[in-house]
Amino acid sequence: MNSSYHSILRISVVVIAIVLVFQSGLLGKSAAFLTNDTIHYVAAVAKMTAAVDSTELNKQTTALTIKETELKQREEVVKHRELELGINKENSLNGSIDYSDKRITLILVVILFILLLLIIMNYIADYGKFKRLLNELESLKAGKEHFG
Repeated sequence: MNSSYHSILRISVVVIAIVLVFQSGLLGKSAAFLTNDTIHYVAAVAKMTAAVDSTELNKQTTALTIKETELKQREEVVKHRELELGINKENSLNGSIDYSDKRITLILVVILFILLLLIIMNYIADYGKFKRLLNELESLKAGKEHFG
């Protein structure tokens, strides 16, 4: 009973398990950083923009957003420099990882658990069907022997 459904189910469980291993940092702290950076990169690439009519409030908001972006860039430069100099070891690859957002890992764990439950339920249903067919076959054989 190796249908395409079973194959897709198994592949999805393996993929989610591999993603969880990388996300959790079990392979190494650099793998967790790589996963986190990839998530941020994909989110930045997939971001959509919309045009809004220009008003005074929109202009001020745009200027404020530009300033915030510049500050974030400067902060990243300072953090990178601190890491190079070894001043800030809390967020370095050799130090401890501060996960401020563990929701992604939790969601992946829940999805993996649901997929695992679906696989187990599928095998239980297949086993019940097999047992029922086996009992019917045995009753047919017993009926043949009784009348034959």
